[in-house]
Amino acid sequence: MTPYAGYRLARACVDGAPVGKTSSYTLSGVTANHALTADFAPPPVIGALDRAGIGEFTLRWPGFDGEFYRIAGSTNLMGNFTEIVADHIPGVTPMNCHTVTVDSASQKFYRIEVEP
Repeated sequence: MTPYAGYRLARACVDGAPVGKTSSYTLSGVTANHALTADFAPPPVIGALDRAGIGEFTLRWPGFDGEFYRIAGSTNLMGNFTEIVADHIPGVTPMNCHTVTVDSASQKFYRIEVEP
């Protein structure tokens, strides 16, 4: 199972039973029909940036149950996004949200990542 570029495997099932996030699956001793299904997910993108309160913003992005997300921050788009703003955020279908506090930086960039 190979997703389109930028997409990832969110869930794979054989006969309706989850088999994990695997790039391959072997059926052996097949004597009857089986159903193989795969759900693919796009890379997280910020769907909305809402003002939550003074010094706060809420980030929203498409989410999936069973995934965990990390938000990394940087004051420079060319930077390494080494500041971990939040991690182990459980995925929620269809939309995730997390409120971040903005410090005194004149600008801040956020990257939302799927945790391995």
